[in-house]
Amino acid sequence: MKIEVYKTTEETLRSMTETLIAVIKKSKSKPFHIALSGGSTAQQLFKLWVKEYRNDIPWDILRFYWVDERCVSPEDDESNFKHAERLLFMPMDIPQNHIHRIWGEKNPKSKLNDIRKW
Repeated sequence: MKIEVYKTTEETLRSMTETLIAVIKKSKSKPFHIALSGGSTAQQLFKLWVKEYRNDIPWDILRFYWVDERCVSPEDDESNFKHAERLLFMPMDIPQNHIHRIWGEKNPKSKLNDIRKW
């Protein structure tokens, strides 16, 4: 394993994005599934993708999921989905059927029942 160190968050996000693009291009999996996190770093990543990688990432084959979400509505400022929607999905015109969000506004017990149905 190679450890890489960068001076800024932006350099780190660019390197991660370049690696992601290479992995997507090598992958035989179509669609390509990617899990998103939340927080300020993810928000910086979404802005960077829209600004600098609009034409470099094959958006049409990506399917988006979450690794975490708060138990809030998608309109709440604490919602990781809200930030992804506003900063990435809307500007990139990502189809809704490519987005598989966590329903944070649902009662956690009902979420467990939904999972059991899988």
